[in-house]
Formats: sequence, structure tokens, C-alpha cells
Amino acid sequence: MKPKLVTIFEHDYIVRDSGKLSDADFNKLYSYVCNENQKAENNNSVGTWLLKPCFYSGKQALKATQYIGIIQFDDGVVLEILPKLFKTKQDSPQEQTPEKQSRELVLKMLRTLKTANFKNIHSAGLDFAKIHLLDIFIWMFLDEVDSIVKQGIKHKYIEREENLNFFKGKLLVSQNIAKNYGLKHKNYMQYDDYLPNIPENRLIKSALGYLLKTCKSSHLLKEIRKSYFIFDEVSNSLNIQLDYTLCNKNSRIFSHYQNALEWAMVFLAGNSFTTQAGSHRVKSLLFDMNKLFESYVGSKLKSIEEYSNLIFQDSQQYLAYGVTKENKQKEYFNLKPDFIFKIKASNTTKLIIADAKWKIISEQQHLSSSDLYQMFAYYHRYSANKRADGGSIEIWLIYPYYGEQASIIRQYSFESCSCVENNIHLQIKFFDPVNYEFID
Repeated sequence: MKPKLVTIFEHDYIVRDSGKLSDADFNKLYSYVCNENQKAENNNSVGTWLLKPCFYSGKQALKATQYIGIIQFDDGVVLEILPKLFKTKQDSPQEQTPEKQSRELVLKMLRTLKTANFKNIHSAGLDFAKIHLLDIFIWMFLDEVDSIVKQGIKHKYIEREENLNFFKGKLLVSQNIAKNYGLKHKNYMQYDDYLPNIPENRLIKSALGYLLKTCKSSHLLKEIRKSYFIFDEVSNSLNIQLDYTLCNKNSRIFSHYQNALEWAMVFLAGNSFTTQAGSHRVKSLLFDMNKLFESYVGSKLKSIEEYSNLIFQDSQQYLAYGVTKENKQKEYFNLKPDFIFKIKASNTTKLIIADAKWKIISEQQHLSSSDLYQMFAYYHRYSANKRADGGSIEIWLIYPYYGEQASIIRQYSFESCSCVENNIHLQIKFFDPVNYEFID
């Protein structure tokens, strides 16, 4: 039976009895979310991370937050959460749906993450209008497995004991007497065999076997079967966590295995590239859109030649200082702007302090005062350490480009106290995620 795909966008609702999920699947998801939120609360972390329990039109509901990705149920139901940036236009081609555009965007953003799994994503041959994110992730895993096969499946010498009709290795005398008394043609031998049945290969084969049972895409199933039979001499893992601990994760010889192994653990153990992991009932692979957008913008800034000395998440400055009981000055409230870099202009250098915010700003009132306060604090703290070159400081707020933002004021000046410059310039910048460029 083909799995049911339920696609929603950021900040959308899944309402009980809406028809998107069966009552049983809604209960599974609701229970999963509540349990994960409780775990997070007990660990003093964010209480609501993926979906937020609530009521909508008087009915029990779950509201999506800034996390995108997939949640997979044991019965094959796949919940897909996509970025909410695109909308259907009357003059758009029929196949250019918001879902298709969002999947393409997710893949572009994933390529910029530091996580090695996504660095070499190949999207050729993928029809984003017909496949969901889970299928895309499976494709990524298969691509990594194919890379292993091309470079050669690793073997190791494995010690074996076996009753043979010939001599091979070392005769185990006591065992031979016990097992082969009166059988002169038998020899109980100990020897080393060069085999592919190692923890790394067992995990990969087990993941392929899992996907053979759960994947419903005929095209992907063909590729999974092809890879599965290549590992024919390898047994399935009997203890996933043990085999994973036995893997040579830091060995150069096994470096081409690392991405495939991470993907294998995603499918086998419900591991995620976020801090949330799946359970025996539900598996998830989720990404924070704030982090994705930050990584995406950062990769663009890094590629611009006139921007130099780019620093990500600078943590050298603090908002305030206090005196302890021991009469020692201590720093409090660490400031971490997303980006700090310099722009060279004629005889001076401008220091840029910037934050990327994944927020749809389509009208002036959508600008958040808290964002402005944050950037103002950045300016005051960094301007306190005036640089010798006499260059100016400018602060940027970077939002995703949505296409309807022409009326928004792009530059602001703040009144300042006498300790810093009177002209504090804040630039509102829009970044087009589709075309990977800043919009003037």
C-alpha cells in the first residue's frame, strides 16, 4: 500500500478530524510531540520545538513552528513540513507549485550546512513535484552508498573457527579431539578470513534492508535493491548501537564511509541532525529554518570578494558586566551576532555587524522591535571598542526576499548617547533564497 503523504508548511495547523491524518495517526503524533516537549522541558531546553499543541476552531490541533523536514510513522504515513515562502501565482506554470519550489530550496540550503552529508547533494533526475523530502533523503543515502561501492567496499581479516576437511591456519588440538574423535578426515581449524562482514558494512546493509520494507517509490526501490545485493556477503546488524560504536569513525581508510553511516543511523535508529531523535513509533529528520537560512546567507557573504575577514557567531562581546561577591568583574549576556565582516572602501574600512532572520517581512509593521533592540545592543557594544583606523560601523538585518517588499523602509538611524556616534545606521537587507543573491 502506498504511504500517505501529508504536506504542510511552517506555522500551519494539523487539526484533529480535518482529514489530513487519521484519528489514530493524529494521536500518535500528538503523543510524540507532547513527550518530546516534556523531555526538552525537563532538560531545561526549548519546550516546543517541532509542533505546538493547541486548539484551532475549537478542535485539538498541532501548529508547526520553524522546523522543517519529515516525520515518519510506522504504518508508512509521512508528514512533510516545508518552508513557507512561496505561493501560487496565476501566471506560474502548473508544475511550479509551492511544494516543488520549497523542496528545491531546502536542498539548496542543505548544501551550505557544515554537516558533510549535504555537501555533495546531486539532484539530477529528481522530480520535486512528485517526491517528498523523505525520498530525497533516501536518494542522498543511496548516493553515498554508491560512492563507497565505486571506491571499494572495505574488508577486514576476521578470525574464524571451523571444522574443515583440510588444513587451513592453526589446528585447535583440544577442540579437534572433542569434536572430531574418530573422524580422521575432519580438522577443527582457526584461521583468518578476509571478509566484508564488518560493523560499517552491516549498518549500511541493515539500513538498505529497512528501506526495502518502507520505501514505496518504485524508482528508489530499484536502486535500493541494486545496492542491497552488492552487500550480499554481509550480514544484517544484530546490535545497531554496538556496531556503530565499533565503527572506525576517525580512520582515513574509512573516511568515505562516514556520510553513509550517519544516514544509516538516521534510518535505523531514528537519529536526527538536530538534537531531537525519533522513537520506536515515530522517526524524524528535522532542521531549524533559522539555522538553515543563516548558513545559506553566510555562504553567500563568504563568496563575495569585497567582504573580508568574515566571522560566524562571534562571541567575544558581552552586553553587561557585574561585580561578584568576591569583588571581581564578570561578564554577562554573551552577544553572538551571526556575521561580522569588513567592507573596504577607498581609504577606510567599514565594519558590518549582521543578523539573518528567517521571517517573512512583507509590510512595515512586520518588522520586529526586538530585532531592532538586538542590533542596537550589538552596535553599542562593538562601538565601545573603537578601531584605530577610524572606520565606521554599520548594522544589517537580513530577511528572506518575498517579492512584495518594495514599500519597506531599508535604512534607519537611531538616536544615540554621547559615548558613541550620533548616526547609527541600520540597513534592512533582503536575500533572495531562490536566486542566491541580495536584492537592492
